[in-house]
Formats: sequence, C-alpha cells, structure tokens
Amino acid sequence: MKDSFYELQQKVLSSFAYIIQARLETLTTNYYVFNRNYQELKKVLDAVKSPKNLFELWDLKNRDKLDIVINEVIRLFHNYLASAKTLVDHTRIVIREWYKDTAFIDEYNKEINLRFENNPLAGFVEGLKNYSLHYTLPFANATMSATIKEDGTSDIPDFSFVLYKSDLAVWSEWPKKAQAFLNGSGDEISINQIIEEYFRGVEDFHKWMFQRLNEIHRKDLEWLNDMNEKLINMMSEDEREARGLKKPTMKES
Repeated sequence: MKDSFYELQQKVLSSFAYIIQARLETLTTNYYVFNRNYQELKKVLDAVKSPKNLFELWDLKNRDKLDIVINEVIRLFHNYLASAKTLVDHTRIVIREWYKDTAFIDEYNKEINLRFENNPLAGFVEGLKNYSLHYTLPFANATMSATIKEDGTSDIPDFSFVLYKSDLAVWSEWPKKAQAFLNGSGDEISINQIIEEYFRGVEDFHKWMFQRLNEIHRKDLEWLNDMNEKLINMMSEDEREARGLKKPTMKES
C-alpha cells in the first residue's frame, strides 16, 4: 500500500536525510553572509579604480567625496571582518558538534590545520577583527601610484586603500600569527589585497568542505531528492502552480 501525501511528508521530515539537508543549508547561509560582505566591499573598491572615478576622487576639490568613500570602505571592511569571524566560529562549532564521532572530523581538522593554522594572513584577519571590535576601527587611507615606462609614459594609476602599519602596531594584543604578518609587511598594507587573498582561501576551503559532505551524504541526499519528487507528483496542478513547482519526471520504482 502506497503512503499518503501526509505519511510520506512525515517520513521525510523525520528522516536523517532531512537533518543532513538542514545542516547543509545552515552552512550555506553562514557562508552566504561572509560572501555578500566580501562582494559589497569589493564592489566599492573596484568602482573607484575606473579612470573617471579615480581622477574625480583624487581632485582636491572633491576631498569631501573621497572622505565619504573612505568611511564607506571602513564600514564595509568592518562588516567583512566580523562576518569572517562569525563564519569561522559557527562552522567550527557546528561541524565539531555534528561530526564529533565520525571520520570526517579528522579530515576537517587536518584541512583547517593545513590551510589556516600557520597562516599569517588568517591570523592577521582574525586579529584585525578583534582590533576593530575591541580597540578601534582601523583607519584607512587612499593611495595612488603609477609606474613610469622607459618611454616616459605611465600606466593608468593604481588606486587602493591601505592601513598604516604604524597605527596598527600601537595595539599590544596582536596574536603571534598576526604579528608575523605585520612584521613581514611594508608601511602600507593594502585592504584590496587582504580581502582578496583571504576570501580566496576561505572560498577554496568551503568548496572542499561542501564537496566532501555531499560525497559522504550522497545516498541520503539522493533518497531525499527522490522523496521530494514523489511529493511534488502527488500534488494537484493547482498546488504545484501555487508553489511555483513543475511536475518532475519520476523514476521507475
């Protein structure tokens, strides 16, 4: 005897596969917040690099406009740093809770150690978050430079926002990894470079993590997909239309 719609729905909602899906959605949401903060900051940083915006902002008559942009960069950079720390903490807590008695926790810890444990940039970003939240907002400034070619012409000037190492060094609470980053940095630390390099590292790690979790839970997720298709097929046309769903092609069971 086939399950009714309600019985099948309850079977899905009480399944381990449904729990796995909810876990993956939680991880996806955490990453989304960090990713959006990165995208919003990068959009501003990239926008001012266009020749038109660059020369307009660099005009002394428009100093007020440049100040507004700098303050916006500081605001978005603060959000980026805070969301980076949120992502790290939330991911660590839920993964260790969900997978503490599985082989995956060893894989996870190995990857964390390999990618971030001795990574000066990761330590600096984490330290900078604490600096911003517990000491003061990092002061950003705009710089412009151009490379002079052999024929006397120059490339389009490079416009970037920087942190001053001397300002950061006043704080005495930098962790060792962050101190290693500062020691190896010049007097001006590019915000553009920091956010890009750190984001790429986090992005690559999360791609690895989601790939492994999908591999580990492949059978559960395939079962859940099949059950959802059955539920959709059991709906009336009106209900599917109201939910914005299309009737899937069912596999022979």
